Amino acid sequence: MTVGSVLILYVLMVLYLPSLIYNINVLSEVFHFTAMRPSLIVGIYYACILVGTIIPFLFLKSAFKIKMHDFWRPCAFRIRDFFVYVVVFIALGSSLVFLVSIINIYIPIGENVLLGVVALLPTDYVETIIFSILYCLAVPILEEIAFRGILLRALGVYGNRFALITGAIIYALLQPNFASFIPAFFMAIFLINLTLRYKSIVPAIAVHIVFNIFMYGFEFIPADLLLIATGLIFVIYLLALYFIISRHYIYAKVKKSEAQGMVMALFYTRPTIIIAFVLSIFFTVIVNIL
Repeated sequence: MTVGSVLILYVLMVLYLPSLIYNINVLSEVFHFTAMRPSLIVGIYYACILVGTIIPFLFLKSAFKIKMHDFWRPCAFRIRDFFVYVVVFIALGSSLVFLVSIINIYIPIGENVLLGVVALLPTDYVETIIFSILYCLAVPILEEIAFRGILLRALGVYGNRFALITGAIIYALLQPNFASFIPAFFMAIFLINLTLRYKSIVPAIAVHIVFNIFMYGFEFIPADLLLIATGLIFVIYLLALYFIISRHYIYAKVKKSEAQGMVMALFYTRPTIIIAFVLSIFFTVIVNIL
């Protein structure tokens, strides 16, 4: 199965299927059945993400004969390195989300969905814990295995620079709305670069999990603690700036191959790739209109 075919299947299962189920549920009175609970809708949403990611990318793994144990190779990712990359990634992700929210005030592009469907979380503690584990642990692990593991290896056949750029573009275009495109692209660049530097997805998984926990936790901060939370964000920005200037944060340099332009032209003109991107963008446009 080609990369394009895998992406088409992913788009249909992760974007279109949960949206279809959600809209059918909204029209429950028309179809004469009892509407599902919000928590069940969220459960279906995550089930579609998990299954819709696992199945297509297992096909891709098989097609390119990718060995999973290569993803988990030991690497010199020390606690100090972990702290530096987490701080820089949180600063990058949160600032991009904030920037997009400002743009959204003047140009409606939809709400950013990188935080998941937090607004629909139930008040039941057991269900909340389950959904928290899915969002903070299961989704980051699965996304890193799929996008910075299997897909990156598949694209890496044509060169690391091509894999870096194309992997970020694909990850961005597969987001369900315009507001997530820019944050997703630069966050993918960060995670792919981290993976290429350490030749393992373990660092990317660790950083992604902490970022999700951090952003998720902000949704539950009481109003009287917002000032403290804002101060924490400011400290993180200062630390990130220090790490970048002092070169504690190291951005791995990826060489450009001579045939990269030709490879990109061939890749982006493949019918299945075009169909996958058109389906994703069409979904985004429809969601934004509705």
